[in-house]
Amino acid sequence: MSKQSKHQKSIVPGAGVAVKVLPTKQYPKGDINFALKAFKRELKESGKIQELKDRRHFISKSQKRREEINSAKYYQWLDDQKQ
Repeated sequence: MSKQSKHQKSIVPGAGVAVKVLPTKQYPKGDINFALKAFKRELKESGKIQELKDRRHFISKSQKRREEINSAKYYQWLDDQKQ
């Protein structure tokens, strides 16, 4: 079984972030290492981990807006330096 086909079979339809543990020749009960790796990748791509990290502390709307403006200024400055 190739990695690509294993990845396709490990996807759980209808679930937000979920992975099946698939049996292989080497691991008849299921390859938990592959499933964990796939699950961590799914979590990272979905943004759930970053959302949890962001929600550890309350950030007011004004502070979020200030950070957006500062990052926009920084990227504009970087763009100006390239030209």
